[in-house]
Amino acid sequence: MKKVILFARVSTISQDLEPQVKEVKKAIILDGYKESEIVVVQGKESAIKLDEEQRQTLAEMKELVSDNPNVDSIYFFGVDRLARRMGVVLNVYEWAVDNNINLVFLNPQRMSIFTINEHGEKVINEGTKMSLVFMAYGAEMEMKIKLARFNTAKKA
Repeated sequence: MKKVILFARVSTISQDLEPQVKEVKKAIILDGYKESEIVVVQGKESAIKLDEEQRQTLAEMKELVSDNPNVDSIYFFGVDRLARRMGVVLNVYEWAVDNNINLVFLNPQRMSIFTINEHGEKVINEGTKMSLVFMAYGAEMEMKIKLARFNTAKKA
């Protein structure tokens, strides 16, 4: 039976994962998956403070893929839910390509790393990689600016 991973992440313990999970699950079902095919990977961890190797949700996601050859896609609410570091986003992108796993991001616009060409073949969507670079850079800069403002306010 095929499987799809729903990846959800928030940065703090006080934040609620449920709205994100609900929205992504709705998109997955609209794409033709059954609820029984969805595996939820969710966590409350900082994507800026923790290194890639320290991120338990990423490790769990990769382990599920290696343990289950039927996983064909991973859905995210947005690029910033995957990571706030451009390097991490690009590492996960390369890992997904190497494992033939489609990454689907819903916001701010829907995009996926694979598409089906006119011959019915699964091919890499190069435009998505370019968009991911820009969005990942934006997510990283947003976090750096937020941290700088926080540190300035803390000093004051």
